[in-house]
Amino acid sequence: MAVSSDTLPNPPGVPVTISPTNNNQPIWNWDGATDTTGIDHYIFYWDTVPGGEKYKSGNLYSASFTHVDSLTDGTWYGKVEAFDLDGNKVFGGNGSVIIDTVPPQVTISAPLPIIYQSSSLPVPAYLVIDNWDSSPSAVVSGWSNTEGQHTMTVTGTDKAGNIGNKSVTYTVQNLPSSKDQCKNNLWKLFGFLNFKNQGACTKFVEKNSSLPRNLFSGLFH
Repeated sequence: MAVSSDTLPNPPGVPVTISPTNNNQPIWNWDGATDTTGIDHYIFYWDTVPGGEKYKSGNLYSASFTHVDSLTDGTWYGKVEAFDLDGNKVFGGNGSVIIDTVPPQVTISAPLPIIYQSSSLPVPAYLVIDNWDSSPSAVVSGWSNTEGQHTMTVTGTDKAGNIGNKSVTYTVQNLPSSKDQCKNNLWKLFGFLNFKNQGACTKFVEKNSSLPRNLFSGLFH
């Protein structure tokens, strides 16, 4: 098609999309070009370098483009070429998107998967790191200092919407401090002390009840 002597169209807007995103088939939108004779169609180009034209769409008849083939993780750049009804064409500016499909990594350093007393149970200690997001969010659930078994989970979310989590299961069990805690098979609750019967539990209480309170509490975690 021969190019007319008409002036070039006013260029289309810079293509924009949500960024960063874990959607590797993003949707780009831009402000349409304008021309005295009217806009016929657009072509969208994308590459891993600004202004690159390694990949391109077919003719587009609206100011939008959705990727059919998935993009790999990393930074991608897009630009739009507009064509008017006389065959004149013009490029718009470069847009960009960060594709990130990798979830944050979560490490829990406390508590450990062991048995604690209520008084010695540490507060949650953890680390959440991400390959793109320098400050991913973190939410802690399941931590408790009541007696029993608990599973604490740390969930990290990055700005692209990826979610990673880590869990630890621990037990809170205080030492028996009275003989009543050994009666009616309650001694079985202290399995970590390897009591074989109620008598063994009672002897433990008798032996340790004379110890200073802080020393008694330090007999176990």
